[in-house]
Order: sequence, then C-alpha cells, then structure tokens
Amino acid sequence: MYADTRSDPLHALLGLEAALAGEERELRGILNLGANDIVVLRLLLAAEQAGDLVRPSEISRTLAISTAATTALIDRLETRGYLARRPHESDRRSIRVTATIPDDSPVRAAFATSRGHRADALDGLPPEQRDAVASAFRRLSDAIGPSE
Repeated sequence: MYADTRSDPLHALLGLEAALAGEERELRGILNLGANDIVVLRLLLAAEQAGDLVRPSEISRTLAISTAATTALIDRLETRGYLARRPHESDRRSIRVTATIPDDSPVRAAFATSRGHRADALDGLPPEQRDAVASAFRRLSDAIGPSE
C-alpha cells in the first residue's frame, strides 16, 4: 500500500510496539515487577500528575482482571511500599489507591525517564500534529482495546 515503509503508519506502529515492549521488559527487569504491576504504577503516577483519583475498580477495568485479582495485586504492591489505600474524599464507602513511591526512589526515576522519552519525542510537534497523533492513538486504542 505504501511504497516507502517510513510513511506506512502500520509499519511505524510495529516499530513503536517493539520499542514499548522492550522498554517494559527493561523496566520489569530493573524494578523486579510484573507486567500488571508496571501498568498499575504507570496509571497511579499519571493520575497523581493529573490530580485524578484511582479506585480499585479502575485498576480492574484497565487490566481486565477480577476484583479478587485486583485485591491481590494491590496487596502485593502495598506490601512492597509502592502504593497505599486511602479513604475516598467524597464517598465514605469507597477507597482510592495512591502511589507512595518516594520522589528520590529509583522506581520513580525509571518511570520518569520513560515518560520523559515519550514527552521529548512529542514536544517538538506543532499543535495540529500533536492533535492528529493524539486522535490516532485514541482511535487505535478504541479499535484494539477491550470493549466495556
């Protein structure tokens, strides 16, 4: 379909997927964490940066795992000091989950470096290209991701 693989979006996507998989393998090895642990910590750190709250149900939905598996995962990461359960501010019956990784921790540094590489790659794009990239990522996520 495309004469030049550099202009083929699917070829570029394969390259991105390979790079992300390699980065995740490296993070898992350095931090001695599982794949789901990495996803949860990324979710919590992104929520922290955005000022959002994360409930256990959001973790279950994100990972497409049962509430029992979510509880076990939260327990494991809480025991390792990576997160904590806190009462929800507006719903007394609910809890939220927050990252408790110290600012000077190698774990936080590894995630910050990972996020920084992504941000650096996108920062130089003009606003209309950033919008197009964001739209393409959302469309791909919707097309590939689990339906709710």
